[in-house]
Amino acid sequence: MAEIPTDPQTPVERSYALPGTFFKDAKTQVDDFAYRADLRRRKTVKFIDNVTFDATTTTATSESFKCEPYKQFIVLIELDVTGAPTDILYDIEYSDDGGKFYKLMNGPFGDLRYEDAGGDLIEAVTGYVIAPYMRIKATATGTGQGATFRTTVKVHFVG
Repeated sequence: MAEIPTDPQTPVERSYALPGTFFKDAKTQVDDFAYRADLRRRKTVKFIDNVTFDATTTTATSESFKCEPYKQFIVLIELDVTGAPTDILYDIEYSDDGGKFYKLMNGPFGDLRYEDAGGDLIEAVTGYVIAPYMRIKATATGTGQGATFRTTVKVHFVG
């Protein structure tokens, strides 16, 4: 492996640069900072997987996930609507010990609700990891014969 120059004016090849190292890109001659994407923590977790809410299933609660190593997340919601069910509510819940969970009430998470009038959707909402454990609960109302919601909820964590 080549030695990394310590002089800040000496160009550094990107493949040898340490995170936070100043360098001048040899091709573009633009000053830049090195980064290593492989050092970034990333994980996508499927909390609710293709659950259909109908007359028998009106709620689904995911397993908890230890999200403590991450800093931010993006909730990825896929929702298919059939007929005219009333609404579906997603609760983001956190726990400090993995036992008792508390509903997050900040921003859009206080009432993350979708009505049938909105139809099918694919949406995303971002937030910060604020406790060691996270889970998601979905509750549907007005479902029954011919009136259903089908949903998948994934969360992509970054740190």
